[in-house]
Amino acid sequence: MEKIKRLLLYAGATPEEFAQVQQEMHLYNYNRLVAFLAISIVFLLISAVYAVFSVVLAPNLPAYLIVLGISCLLLPITLYVGRRSRAGLQICLSLFLSSLYSLSIYLSTVTSPGGPATAFIAFLLTLPTLFILPPLENMCSVVIWDMLFFLFVSVSKDARIVQIDMLNGIIYGCISIIASTYVMHMMMQNFITRARLRYVAENDQTTGLRNRNAFEREQNDIPGRCRRTLSCVYMDINGLHELNNAMGHQAGDIMLREVADELKKQFGDELTYRMGGDEYVAFAPDLSEDRLHEKVRTFSLAIEQKDYHAALGWATCETASLRMENLLRIAETRMYQAKSAYYQDKNILPRGR
Repeated sequence: MEKIKRLLLYAGATPEEFAQVQQEMHLYNYNRLVAFLAISIVFLLISAVYAVFSVVLAPNLPAYLIVLGISCLLLPITLYVGRRSRAGLQICLSLFLSSLYSLSIYLSTVTSPGGPATAFIAFLLTLPTLFILPPLENMCSVVIWDMLFFLFVSVSKDARIVQIDMLNGIIYGCISIIASTYVMHMMMQNFITRARLRYVAENDQTTGLRNRNAFEREQNDIPGRCRRTLSCVYMDINGLHELNNAMGHQAGDIMLREVADELKKQFGDELTYRMGGDEYVAFAPDLSEDRLHEKVRTFSLAIEQKDYHAALGWATCETASLRMENLLRIAETRMYQAKSAYYQDKNILPRGR
């Protein structure tokens, strides 16, 4: 029962695995919805134009125009809210699928009362596999639209065609549920595998922070998380090389972890990265200068109590003029200035830059 529950609710994944890939699933559905909306607009526009000049397709024209209007309305809405809001994307996705199911039922019954349904069966087999959704959601969708199809068939077609369409609806509905469940399961396994590989590639095993690879992938999205300002704190641990030489790399690893833990306490782990070696960078959206200085001071005091010291440089930029490379360079430059001053006070030449 547990396996069946996981298959229906999470496409075979565990709840924890399903939660880990939510963001990737969201982006996948967003990109596909934008693409399919654009494709549907083109095809519906062509169909509508053709229906104007075709006696056979003329009865379909109102349906083409209605769904075309819905698609044209959904595309800008999806572009505006789809990436930001999972709920907004889900609504747009449901409206898009509903419009296509409705169109297929209309074309298969109202305008084609004398022949067996073909459009609805084609859509019934195709639409549940377009997006990655929990199999239970696809199953309920297939059942609901199948029932609506049966209703329209029963009032628009003669008895012989009704039996054929209902039998086809049941058979192909079951095939659609089985096929879409299998496709969702395979896609979920791919998402989970990619998530595991990305975690290994983008997370530092020593400190638990994400690494430079993660920063390189996410840096263009960071400005979108702030409304007014973005602050960058660049940090380099002083004395790591000396500690490794004196007490071994295990002691150095302990220093790296404890410093990283203090950095996470002040700035969280969502926008904090280990850039490599003994360098870290943390970003703070919409943080006042006083609050930023307080966090930096608290962090410095905390690690000094453990006999560690770090050179820090920070910079703040308003979102209107924000350029990530400039913000990072200013903070890094100030960090190296602080590092040089630290070693000059101790009359030691700093290693590296």
